[in-house]
Amino acid sequence: MAMRLQDLVVQVPHILQTVDPGSLGPLLATCTELRQHVHQHVTKISVVADSDILQLSTLDLSERPAPSITQAHKLKYNSWPQLKVLDLTDSRIGPAGVAQLIKSNLASLQHLRLQGNRLGSAGVKQLTQGNCPQLISLDLQSNSLNAAALSELASVCWPSLQNLSLGKNELSAMAVSHLLKGNWPNLQHLDLSHNSLTHEAVSYLVKCQLTQLADLDLSVNRIGIEGVEQLVQADWPLLQRLWLGNNKGVQTAAIQLLTTASWPQLNTLDVSCNKLDAKAMMYLRKGGWPLMQRLDLFTNCLEAAGVRELAMGSWPLLMHLDLTVNDVDAEAISELVKGSWPLLKVLHVSNVKLDTVAVSQLILGKWPVLETLSLRFGRFNMETLQQLVKADWPMLHHLDLMFSKVSSLQARALLLDKWPLLDTLAL
Repeated sequence: MAMRLQDLVVQVPHILQTVDPGSLGPLLATCTELRQHVHQHVTKISVVADSDILQLSTLDLSERPAPSITQAHKLKYNSWPQLKVLDLTDSRIGPAGVAQLIKSNLASLQHLRLQGNRLGSAGVKQLTQGNCPQLISLDLQSNSLNAAALSELASVCWPSLQNLSLGKNELSAMAVSHLLKGNWPNLQHLDLSHNSLTHEAVSYLVKCQLTQLADLDLSVNRIGIEGVEQLVQADWPLLQRLWLGNNKGVQTAAIQLLTTASWPQLNTLDVSCNKLDAKAMMYLRKGGWPLMQRLDLFTNCLEAAGVRELAMGSWPLLMHLDLTVNDVDAEAISELVKGSWPLLKVLHVSNVKLDTVAVSQLILGKWPVLETLSLRFGRFNMETLQQLVKADWPMLHHLDLMFSKVSSLQARALLLDKWPLLDTLAL
């Protein structure tokens, strides 16, 4: 339906050029009514990448030829009073497109995605001149933003903004420092991932008045141990989710520091791709996070000793555990099943060391609510599958055995018969 509407909106002006001018009156009136109806009631627009957004945001069916960015001075700007969601990801609108966009009536807009639009500081400056008082979510990823851009962003108040995505912009510490000047009274989610940020940037970040912050993504940066030292000083009592995956220098000593932070609500921690070892797991289990629901530990250096430390911890609410691409062999699996994971729903242990012996240990796991299990890259055969179906996981919905060299037909016949709730079997 979305494509049909877009086709109608874009093609009608061209169609009108082929009609006898004497018969345009009734047709134009009908089109105008349709356009007004659309503008009054549309609540969400998602534009396909590389489309000309101006044909939607500034459409005037009485204008011939069809509007384009090169004819912006001729456009009559329409109103979208009910529009709440606008997704312009990778539409390449640039600063000029934002300038046209903000001239529309977007007073009800709550979610705006501008990822990958080459906005730069000029585009952000245009954006801050718009009237979007109800904006809840703003995505500015991959827009070549610099310190000047963040200075512009922080120059206005965002009273309703809860989610701000600034990832993949190669932001500098100076750029992050401008967040200090902003007024973000309700900001809950801040994405600064993929920016090569160092500890200097973190030193500015922890000084920001982000009293409602619940979700912070600092993955794929370079904050190091110095950055973690700064991070744990932050006064974020409502912080629930922290993403530190793939950060150079975030290793064992950094995990020890994390346990000193005062984040009583923390329930999600991603420290993947950080070369963590058994000692890091010891600090992790002693961290005292009784509300922890998700641990992402994939692509570290965990062997049986590390899994043993982890399993010795108390994880009464843990629902998601990712140990993908570690040295998790049969011995490590035997340590894993000794732990208490009463609410575990998602388990990823994919790696090339999984074999029939490892699976024979895995099926001993007492996980009554397990729904998703990923065992990719294992060295499996029919004997392995015969072991696997002995497991007592009545709630299993998703089983991933991709790249495990098992026969699809044999696996389906055996596994689907075992777990009636299984709706996804990846082979």
